[in-house]
Amino acid sequence: MTSKKKRPSRIRNANEPLTRSARKKLMQAVDLLIANFESDSPSREIQPVAAPQTRELDKNYTRLKSAAQMLNYWHSHGKYLTVTGTTMTLPKTGKVSLASLAEDALTEECRATSGAGDLLEFGLVTKSGDKYLPNKRSAVLGKRSPLILAHATSAVTRLIDTVNHNVSGKKPTKYERQVADVRISTKDVPQFLRFVEQQGQYFIDSIDDWLSTREATPDSNLAQMSVGVGAFAWTEAEAKPKKSKASASARPRR
Repeated sequence: MTSKKKRPSRIRNANEPLTRSARKKLMQAVDLLIANFESDSPSREIQPVAAPQTRELDKNYTRLKSAAQMLNYWHSHGKYLTVTGTTMTLPKTGKVSLASLAEDALTEECRATSGAGDLLEFGLVTKSGDKYLPNKRSAVLGKRSPLILAHATSAVTRLIDTVNHNVSGKKPTKYERQVADVRISTKDVPQFLRFVEQQGQYFIDSIDDWLSTREATPDSNLAQMSVGVGAFAWTEAEAKPKKSKASASARPRR
């Protein structure tokens, strides 16, 4: 009697719901932008994709946003600053700690899915003895993770939404500018990136400070809207032209 060979079970990719929702959100944004150029009448602005389709994406973006809020709070509130204005080193728990930082910086709703542990998990803090210091004021992620996908999807769809809003003739227009296609020597690229890093951080921090003084509370009766700005640098290597084969007469003779 021969035994039937078992077929290996298909293992579902743990990130499949996340990547599927990101693809859905990006394609919707692109489709609406294209529709704006193909139609004589202005198209509507990008509407959120149905919640069940983007739940995983939205959850990861909320965690990233909460981490950014904790870092900003750490850099801007006296409770977490030294007498010279620099950020304090914080233990995990205690009266003034990473745990209290999450309690102070996040709403109850955000604390349901995010917390001080995210700062450690995402590599946004550096350990100093038995305490921690923030790497930057902003939540800058340098390795591949679900949060990177959530961040990139949000950034791209918001850029497309801004362009879509402006070409639709709606007022007031949303700011959208870029310095692009300037050729520089490759040896100057590292200096360019350092300069953009410095100036871009000044820009982001000043906007962040301005918004912090005007942030509405969740229980406010005033009409509210989510706002923000984004900035990024890019470099693009030009394709090298293919060398044409030398003709027989031009080839070196032996």
